[in-house]
Amino acid sequence: MIGKVFTRASVARLRPRITAETDRLLDAVGEGETDLIDSLALPLPVTVTCELLGLPSYDRDQCRRWTEQISRVIDPSITFEDTAGMNTAEVEFREYVAEQLDERRSTPREDILSLLVHAEVDGVRLTDCEIIANVLFLFVAGHETTVNLIGNGLLALLRHPDQLRMLRENPEMITDAMDEITRYDAPVQIVSRLLTDNVALEDVTLPAGAKVMLLFGAASRDPARYCDPDRLDLTRTGTKTLAFSSGPHYCIGAALGKLETSVVLTELLRRYSRIELTSENLVWRPNVSFRGLQRLPLRLMR
Repeated sequence: MIGKVFTRASVARLRPRITAETDRLLDAVGEGETDLIDSLALPLPVTVTCELLGLPSYDRDQCRRWTEQISRVIDPSITFEDTAGMNTAEVEFREYVAEQLDERRSTPREDILSLLVHAEVDGVRLTDCEIIANVLFLFVAGHETTVNLIGNGLLALLRHPDQLRMLRENPEMITDAMDEITRYDAPVQIVSRLLTDNVALEDVTLPAGAKVMLLFGAASRDPARYCDPDRLDLTRTGTKTLAFSSGPHYCIGAALGKLETSVVLTELLRRYSRIELTSENLVWRPNVSFRGLQRLPLRLMR
């Protein structure tokens, strides 16, 4: 049911709204120095997700704080303190969404929450627990990864000025370039799986039932798969990024995340003749699974 909302055609219809919100945020930034993560990359995806779900715009910052904490659940390096904060945020988020579901039952709207509340699967309505779990998934997958993709993508372009210049001169390349931008510095680096069968890797056999960690970031830089893998090449062909997984696990929000990022990069290059890093002392967010910048300090000039 949620997949129907995220088809390529459905997502494409969101472009005008995403562009308008990007323009609004960039109008507020203006010229000069800014932290692009705080001023644009963070607020844009959560705004889009809130609108899709039908959540009030004034709740978006709180939703972002909740999901930032809860997303640590897939981070193998979390501490006891992280776990405590994550559990508290999950309870608060669950209570918040439950209240929203009660409103949709009495007064349906044109949003995903109303769709889930009133839909049936084989004649059975979804439980609140099932709906809340999917809402949380949409926030974590749709927000965390897109924030990272925007920041990582722009940083990669700034560190490859020839590719930045190429994209500036040929903005129509952005759609095809997104797979290479995603491959180069994936917003999701690690995913875990439970093996259903024995798996042989050269002279090692991984037993069925074992938990394995798959490193998407390493696969994306595999020299056996990509020529000169540590170089960003927007003209590269045959790129198949794993950042959004694949097969039955393929992220239903992949098209939306790519669209948001492509709109941001296009608007930045259209507005500003010069985009410069103001510091090379970059700090990455403390999450092993998600790779993203805490800050992206820039100087923007028209």
